[in-house]
Amino acid sequence: IVEGYLNKKSAVTGLWQKRYFVLAESATHYCVLRIFGRAVETQWGHAPLNCKTCIPIGDIERVDTVAAKNSKGREFTIKFNNSQRKSATSPSPPLSASASRPSSWLRGNSSPSGSVNSDESATGNIKVTTLQAEDPQTRLLWVTMLNRALSAYWVDLE
Repeated sequence: IVEGYLNKKSAVTGLWQKRYFVLAESATHYCVLRIFGRAVETQWGHAPLNCKTCIPIGDIERVDTVAAKNSKGREFTIKFNNSQRKSATSPSPPLSASASRPSSWLRGNSSPSGSVNSDESATGNIKVTTLQAEDPQTRLLWVTMLNRALSAYWVDLE
């Protein structure tokens, strides 16, 4: 669906790490967000290498824009349920058709200002990861595509 480099803020060091992200269709999870360590250029395009993790779209609860002054319109956050994910090679099982939308699932901003106060944190089984796109247009593309995938996933379950 969409792929490219984004910077991910480290929870440990607070430094930005360049990662290759792929939002793709999945036979078992409707759609997944895969995070790779890097990608190499081939004659057919980028070839992602070193899969760090795979997040089924059903585990993502919300995608928010970040209104911090220093973000220059490039940052956004992904809030997801971290409870079932084991590793990049064993994603969580798909949700059943009887699964209900998380109560915190919203499209758009988490507050009137659109800000989220966590760079990357885990509270219980919920994790918030801050990502940074190359420019505001790329951020808009990622936020739009993730929200469309979330909407389609929940409509499909209903």
